[in-house]
Amino acid sequence: MTVSAADERRHPGVAETWWFDLSDPARAFGVVARLTYHPLERVGWWWVGVVGAGWPLVALRAHDVPIPARGTEIRTDGLWASVRCETPLEHWTVGLECFAVAYDDPWEAARSERGDVVPFGLDLSFVTSSPAWSSSRGYGEWCTVSGEVLLGDERLSVDTVGSRAHAWGEDGLPSPFMRVRGRGTPGAVVGLCPFKVPDGVWVESLCAASGPDGAGGEGEGEGGWVGAPASPPAPA
Repeated sequence: MTVSAADERRHPGVAETWWFDLSDPARAFGVVARLTYHPLERVGWWWVGVVGAGWPLVALRAHDVPIPARGTEIRTDGLWASVRCETPLEHWTVGLECFAVAYDDPWEAARSERGDVVPFGLDLSFVTSSPAWSSSRGYGEWCTVSGEVLLGDERLSVDTVGSRAHAWGEDGLPSPFMRVRGRGTPGAVVGLCPFKVPDGVWVESLCAASGPDGAGGEGEGEGGWVGAPASPPAPA
């Protein structure tokens, strides 16, 4: 499909997802954020997780968010999040204020979802760094990412690479392919972020890879977040 500024708008009546990733495998650090609207169920889903930088997995899954009449700013008890188009096909921002859960064992996010409650926030800017890629389901762009991640009393500065994408259709889950570029040890998994879904578990994995410029993309085997359905290991 040919991508235009009009595609950045909402597509009422069908499931719709906006997702944002950043990856810095040299620091074993990454962030993933997802906003999905399910109009038939009249709820939105918000997923967000951060791995690395000296912290365990910190994540939040909310599957009962009211869908606003307009836009992509959501609010519910203990959660405010905004994914905002500042300039079509050029600049998006991601803002977040919430309480999330810190997991010593990341797979606990796929089981009890119990852990230590911590303040969690994002103030990130995604600026396009390459032409948009597209498919029948939507489109996306590689980006430079800057801003801050707030974890407890800490503020983590971000200046790295990432991607963002927008898709719509019957399935609100992203396709399982690499979306964020980065450098590091090829094949090394440096972080996991599982999310419960109605029929199982979806796992985001931060993987390191090498390349001449750290670029990654569908089927290229480069580094970044990889989404894939999975089953958590049985309790020990």
